Amino acid sequence: LGTVPAMVLLLLLLPAFFSVAESSSATNITRPVFPDVSFVFRDSYDPYGWRLTKPDFLQLPKARPDDSSPAVVMFYMRKAPWAPTPTEAPTAPDPFYSTNCTECQVWASYSFDGGLNWDLPFRFLDLPTDYEFLDPTLGWWARAGPRVVLQQYDGVSSLHFGLGKRTDNHLALLHFSTNESLPTDHTPIGRALFPQAQLIMPTKVASIPHTPVVVNQGKRLLFPIHYVARSKSSFYGLANVTVFYSDDFGVNWSQSSPQLVTPGGGDGANEPAIIELLNGTLWMLVRTNEPVLYESYSFDYGATWSMPSPTRFASFSSPAHLIRLRAGDKPGILVLWTNGFTYKGVDAYDEARQVIHGAVSYDEGSTWQGFRELYRDPHMDEYYLHGDHGAAYPDGKEMANGNVVVSTGQGALRQTVFVFNPSWLTETEQYTTIDSIAVFNDTLNYDGNYFTSYGVDGVERILDPTHSSCNHNLSVIRFDARRVDNSLRYPTVVYNFPGLKRGRLAFTFYPASKVFSASVKIMDFFSPPNAFVVDELASFAFDVFSGCKSSEEEPCVSAQEWHIVELDWDVDVGRCNVTFDGLADRRLVLPILSRSFEMQPSYFRLQVSAGFMYLRAVDVSML
Repeated sequence: LGTVPAMVLLLLLLPAFFSVAESSSATNITRPVFPDVSFVFRDSYDPYGWRLTKPDFLQLPKARPDDSSPAVVMFYMRKAPWAPTPTEAPTAPDPFYSTNCTECQVWASYSFDGGLNWDLPFRFLDLPTDYEFLDPTLGWWARAGPRVVLQQYDGVSSLHFGLGKRTDNHLALLHFSTNESLPTDHTPIGRALFPQAQLIMPTKVASIPHTPVVVNQGKRLLFPIHYVARSKSSFYGLANVTVFYSDDFGVNWSQSSPQLVTPGGGDGANEPAIIELLNGTLWMLVRTNEPVLYESYSFDYGATWSMPSPTRFASFSSPAHLIRLRAGDKPGILVLWTNGFTYKGVDAYDEARQVIHGAVSYDEGSTWQGFRELYRDPHMDEYYLHGDHGAAYPDGKEMANGNVVVSTGQGALRQTVFVFNPSWLTETEQYTTIDSIAVFNDTLNYDGNYFTSYGVDGVERILDPTHSSCNHNLSVIRFDARRVDNSLRYPTVVYNFPGLKRGRLAFTFYPASKVFSASVKIMDFFSPPNAFVVDELASFAFDVFSGCKSSEEEPCVSAQEWHIVELDWDVDVGRCNVTFDGLADRRLVLPILSRSFEMQPSYFRLQVSAGFMYLRAVDVSML
C-alpha cells in the first residue's frame, strides 16, 4: 500500500473535489420537520430520482486556514430507479434492497453549508468484479452501501472504504491510497485509484461493518463486524461480534479476542458501534435480542474486549451509532438508537423500530440528556406489516459547524438523510398546543410535532367545540372511545418530550362525556399507540377519573369542564406528585413502578377507554 504525506494528498485531492462540486447546479431539497431537524433526502431517492443505499459521510479538512465551511462528502451506491406500484407500495420487495448489485457504482455529492444543501451527485467509482476471490456473477451487498473513514497519522493519509460482497457474504475492503488528482468531470474514477481490495475474513460475515473507526491518535484502524456462529435457537443466538484492526493503514490485519456473545438467542450479538473515550478506553455498544443494548470495553485500543453486559439503553434488536462531538465548547458523545421496546418475540421489528432517538453526554457517558425523537418511519401507520423494516440503522458524522448529518432507515422507501444540531438535545422545556400542529394525521411524520397516534381508532384533530366564539381556529385532539370495542385500538396518543429525571408535565383536557375513563403513563421508552403496555413497565401511571378523590370523596375531575393536571416527578426519589387544577385537596402521590432502564422519563401516554374527551395542550419543563 503506497502512502503519501497527508497535506500533499489533501492538496491534490481537494481542488478536484471542489471543481466537480462547483460545476454542478446546486439543488436545495431541505425540508424542515421537527424543530432543528432538516430532512435532506426522503424515501431513498437522490435528486436524480435514483435509488440510493444508506449513505456515509466524510468531513474534509479545511482547504485553507480561512475556510469557514469545509466540504462534507456523501458517498452512496445506486442503481436504476425503482418504485412499487400503487397497489403494492410499500410492502413489495425492493429489487435494489433485496438482491445483488452486480453493476453498482459509488456516487458522491458535496455540501458546503453544513449538509443543508447538496450539489448534484457525480459518479465516483465503478466497483470492480474481477478480483480473484470475488465471484463476478454475484454482486455487492446493496442494502447498506459504503462505509468510509479518513485515517491520518505521521504525515500519511488514507481513505478507507468498507463494502460487502455477496460471494459467501465475504467482506471486501477497498483502500483509497493514491497521489493522483481526481478527475474534474463526471467520468468514472474506476478501480485504478483503488489498487487493491482485501478479503479480511474468510468466513460468513453477516453484514458489512459499521463505519470504520480510527483510534489511538490515528495509529490504528478498526473494522467492527459480526459473523454467523450458531443457529438462532441457541442460547447465544446467531452471531458473534469481533473487531479487525490494522496498524499499517490496512496492509495487515489482526483479529480481536475474545469473540463477543450475548444471551437471548435470535440474532445474537451483532452490529457493534465503537467510540474512543477521552482516556483512551474504547466503548462498544452491541445490538442484541434482549430489551437493551449491551456494552463492552477495550483498554488496549481494540485488541481485547470485556464480555458484553447490559446497558441502560432500551433497544430491542436494533443497533446504535456513536459519534464523537468536538465542535462545541466541550467534547461530547452522541448516541443514535431506537429507544423502543416490544412484547413480541424474536424478529418483532414491527413494534421496536419505528423511531430514531438521540441523546448526548458531556461526561463520557456517565449521564445523558435528550432522549428525543429525531426521525419516525414514514410508513409506521402500516402497523400490520412484519419483517425487517423501520427507522433503524443510523449512521452519521459531526460536521465542522457542529451540526450532525445522519442517514438511517431500513426497508423499501424508508431510507433518509437529515441534519440537526446536538444542542437541541440539551433543552429542558417543551410546550405544545394542538394549534401548533400543522396537520393531525396518523403518522404525524411531516408535521413538526411530537404526537404519535397510528394504529388506533377515535383520535382526530378538530376545532375546539367548547370555545364560546363561532369564529375561531383553536384546535383540540378528540379521543372518542364510544364505538371502539378492541382494547388495542382504544384512542391513544404517545407524546415525546426531553428526557428529565426531575420533571414537570401539565396537560389540559376536557371530559366531554359524563362517563369516561382515561389512563396516563409516564415512560422512558417508546411503545406504539396500539401496543399493549402494562403499568409495571411505566415509570408512573394512574387513571385520570378514578385515580383521585377530593376531600369530599368526589372525583377530582368533573365532566364538561376544562382541567389542568400537573405531574412533578423525581426518579431518584422514586415519587411523582399529581395535582388536579392546582387544588391542595386534589392530589395523588405515585410511587415509581419501573426502573427497568434507569433512564429519564421522556414519553407521555394518554389513552381513553370509555367516553370521549378533548386535549388542548401539553407543557413540560425541568424541576
